[in-house]
Amino acid sequence: MISEGVANTTLAVVSGDRRYVRLTVNAVFSSIIDVATFSFRR
Repeated sequence: MISEGVANTTLAVVSGDRRYVRLTVNAVFSSIIDVATFSFRR
């Protein structure tokens, strides 16, 4: 499988007293540039 598009991962951590929130955000952008085709001989 070849994936193309945007993938997003977000992680939130809240402090025990709920005064602080830490966010970790990761985004991945991928696109297919070129696909080579080939044949198998039997």
